[in-house]
Amino acid sequence: MTSLSTAGLAVGRDQAPRRLRILVILNGSTNRGYAGGDLHTVAVANEWARKHEVEFLLPPGSSPEIADLLTFEVKTYRSSAAPRLPSTLRYLALVLARMWHAAWHVMKRRRNWDVVIASSHYAFDVVPLLLAKPHVGKGVYCWHHATAPKGRSVFTSGLVRLSEEMMVWSLAKTRVRVLTGNSHTMTWLGNKGVSPSAISLTSNGPSFLAGTDSLEQAFLSEPLRERLEGRRFVLFFARLTNLKGAGDLPAISQDLIEGNNGTRIVICGAEGPETESVQRALMPLEREGAVIFAGLVSESTKAWLFMHAHVLIAPSYEEGWGVTVADGVASGCWVVCYDLPAIRETSPRGPIFIPVGDVAVFTEAAAECLRKPRPSKVPNQVGGLWTHIAWNDLEVVVSDRTRT
Repeated sequence: MTSLSTAGLAVGRDQAPRRLRILVILNGSTNRGYAGGDLHTVAVANEWARKHEVEFLLPPGSSPEIADLLTFEVKTYRSSAAPRLPSTLRYLALVLARMWHAAWHVMKRRRNWDVVIASSHYAFDVVPLLLAKPHVGKGVYCWHHATAPKGRSVFTSGLVRLSEEMMVWSLAKTRVRVLTGNSHTMTWLGNKGVSPSAISLTSNGPSFLAGTDSLEQAFLSEPLRERLEGRRFVLFFARLTNLKGAGDLPAISQDLIEGNNGTRIVICGAEGPETESVQRALMPLEREGAVIFAGLVSESTKAWLFMHAHVLIAPSYEEGWGVTVADGVASGCWVVCYDLPAIRETSPRGPIFIPVGDVAVFTEAAAECLRKPRPSKVPNQVGGLWTHIAWNDLEVVVSDRTRT
């Protein structure tokens, strides 16, 4: 097959490109909600679909919220009820089945696409990508967190690292472009043998794009609004796992409420392994109305909460993209987070960085923010970066395949 030409694959939004056929593989999603890497994949795919033909491989049992975020038809999505969070072994069986399904899908249609994108560097996304025809533009989003995890079992941690080692070794042997959100991961990839010329930095935009007026209108009927309007509240927005700081959340919440009369703590996000223990620890404060477990909220509710929160707390022990912190900075609230490489690089200005695991200092910093005015008024519009990010990502992947 003829090699792709740079001129024929111009992809900039201000150019007149020929229509590309793009396959996006997202095999790791389960249960509810989505991760920062999922958001990046969805946001850039939405932009690409404005000018190109995008096929999004989203398997059965995936989070329904991901499909809802897409602005184009998901050709290969098969709707099914989202299962409860599976055990590690069941999750392993699930993603292996998805990997083989996606691999077969690609093998049967190897000539269908000009570009194939894997939404993570794990086997369930990368193996199908590697089976695409040789001259396809191939891109992999690397989620490596580059920090010591807290809260994973030895088995799960070992399984994750084994998958990373195997896939990065495979990528080092190919001409696949790897995109990552921070230079710490870029260094890690280089140390694993991936050529520096094959690695590119990308970035994230805010995960909400609607203007203030539409958000206010969408949130008018939400019962949550009556409990929060006119009050200062602290927002935690993440899956309830120890990796996202759920283990520190009870101590932080109790101290903030005791020292700041009338403060509410709003906890949003999909269920995780620590959900029951966190709810049990904070049950007395929940009964008093000081703590609100909102669960997984709509996109309009999420944006309203960010734009009206006084403080966003992000005590994550591991981050690959730092989307929640970026959202907090973009929305104009105070942001207190642990000092992780990915967050410091994606949001160098705005957050208050606390040494990882220092709960006392973290709590005091959040309490100090509550004693001060909110840094910014509610912005009229947030976002606007995704178009630039999407076309840069696509140009990187395509240009990597046009040098032959």
